[in-house]
Amino acid sequence: MEIDPNYLVLRESNIVGPELAKRGKVRDVYRIGGGRLIFVTTDRISTHDVVYKDCIPHKGFGLTQTTIYAFSNTEDIVENHFLKSPDPNCMIVLGTDPYPIEVVVRGILTGSAWRAYQSDGEVCGIKIPKGMKKNQKLDKPIITPTTKAETGHDEPVTHSQARKIVGPVWDPITEVAIELFERGDQMAYKQGGMLADTKFEFGKRGKYDLILIDEALTHDSSRWLTVDNWREAFEEGKNPDWIDKQPVRDYSESKGFRGEGEPPRLPEDIIRGATERVLKVYYLLSGEELELPQEPPTNRRIVKNLRKVLVNNKSRSQL
Repeated sequence: MEIDPNYLVLRESNIVGPELAKRGKVRDVYRIGGGRLIFVTTDRISTHDVVYKDCIPHKGFGLTQTTIYAFSNTEDIVENHFLKSPDPNCMIVLGTDPYPIEVVVRGILTGSAWRAYQSDGEVCGIKIPKGMKKNQKLDKPIITPTTKAETGHDEPVTHSQARKIVGPVWDPITEVAIELFERGDQMAYKQGGMLADTKFEFGKRGKYDLILIDEALTHDSSRWLTVDNWREAFEEGKNPDWIDKQPVRDYSESKGFRGEGEPPRLPEDIIRGATERVLKVYYLLSGEELELPQEPPTNRRIVKNLRKVLVNNKSRSQL
């Protein structure tokens, strides 16, 4: 698939009518009737908790479609908040009360987990066997919870601390998170892929005290690999070719950016590579190539598609 780094991107949505509840690093969230939300996934990209001036073509589309696929193929494990997708960059979801914990599941010892292991031999209070190497596969996945900060950086916590924050539901959360991780890893293995780590978020609503929310198994929330590349890199003591935001992070750090000040502008090859990785994650999960939308992501297209599916008169009149 030929990727045009100059393709028209969606940096920010502006839907007149519905209340803008939140403009996150990537998603713009709107409230509509019936306790529902509209998630508009833009083409913004961030590293070090900072949003770049440059956008990544097809990123919002790829993240949305990957999340929908993941939600659809894990419903037997846990309920999720997805209702429908009126537009390639949009999901209508059920609003929930989110638990203030991000559930990070790790199958490989890398990133912040590797740094913690080097420091004291454990990660979030979990003892890790001695003699492990960077990027080595763990005997079984572990969960390293973090706080969910509205601003600034998330902070790692132990399982005991997480249980105090969310209550008894922490135990079923951990069970479900491991099952979700293993399902994603199994789906990718059919395409020669593997899941290094990923982040899940959960909420509650009414009688349902455990609902998968936000996104799942995407380029932004996960580190993906191909099995062959991981094996070769590990044997040679090198970092593998991560299928995630790592190349953007590496480029920025090579320019001296580590979260302070303005991030650098991204060259075309880095932008193109980021798009390819976003779309590759969908392929690793599904075994199918995404067919790109014929029309670029614009507010006009999104509003037109929303009007087609919001049959509630009050919701329709807001657009």
